[in-house]
Amino acid sequence: MQRYQPAPGNTLRCGALTPQRLLWRHWWSASFSALTRELAHDLPAMPAASEHDERLQDAQVDSASIEPAAAPDTLLALAVPFNDFAAGARYGTLLHDLLEWQARNGWPAGVCGAADAAPTALQGDWQALLARQCQNLDVPADQQAMLDGWVRQIVTTNLPVMQVDKAKSTIELAAIESLDSWPEMGFSLPVQQLHSGQLDALIASHLWPQLARVALQPRQLQGMVTGFMDLVLRHQGRYYVLDYKSNKLPGYAGAQLQQAMLAHRYDVQAALYLLALHRLLKSRLPGYDYDLHVGGALYLFLRGIDQPGCGLLQLQMPRTLIESLDAAFSRGATLGGDHDLAA
Repeated sequence: MQRYQPAPGNTLRCGALTPQRLLWRHWWSASFSALTRELAHDLPAMPAASEHDERLQDAQVDSASIEPAAAPDTLLALAVPFNDFAAGARYGTLLHDLLEWQARNGWPAGVCGAADAAPTALQGDWQALLARQCQNLDVPADQQAMLDGWVRQIVTTNLPVMQVDKAKSTIELAAIESLDSWPEMGFSLPVQQLHSGQLDALIASHLWPQLARVALQPRQLQGMVTGFMDLVLRHQGRYYVLDYKSNKLPGYAGAQLQQAMLAHRYDVQAALYLLALHRLLKSRLPGYDYDLHVGGALYLFLRGIDQPGCGLLQLQMPRTLIESLDAAFSRGATLGGDHDLAA
């Protein structure tokens, strides 16, 4: 057998390729928690190194508390039983994980405990998951029982919402069909040379402009703004972003929820979520109209589920704000996963 010998003159000459495109300097992947991390004194001021780190930091922001000293004395006397459940980032993550599992599995807690409901394998899975998660965090038995009933109440409560035409309606999570819910939907919004101060001013000028709020930390947004929406749902033809908050507040009336929203700049988070939803619907839903199809952002403060108003704050952001944000971000968004919203 002879070894192959190339013909004379057939010498391959390789040279390094020359870059043909400009690589942006200072490109980074931002997020809501990165924009607001320094607003809370107990959170570390460092960038997230991974998706896991980012979700942990989101949980820290979502579970932050407002001290009783910041609330009127008349609110401190209200009985808020679920405020007795342990607070902190890991317990906030626990609540989010349990509710995500519920959403992905058809809300089995909605029928657990019902007198006429026969036990199912899925309900058994739920109880096993709950026990395992509580054991991992050393949650006492009495608080595990509280958590079980709490989740059941969250998914079976009729949450009051206002339609775009101001008509009142209610949403029960346990009644949402799987084709009408998309838990933990991720998004990435491309952005070029947008300063956080511009973003801040735009949102503040449209949402509660008469109320003061702490400014975002100065950041130059160049690259991507990413995030995860706890639940996107469709109800009576309109789409909503639902965000769970485990904050421990001294009261859960509208004014206190608004205070928490501004103290932690959840108004910015809601605007980013609705921008992501707007871009997705604009690209996927035939005949899409923001005013007709977007019901807004629903912020559910879980510890207030048994209070008047159910701890729910609805933000119906004006079309002018969303379209202004759309223009400011300058390029289209890429949503994580294959989400068909037109069914």
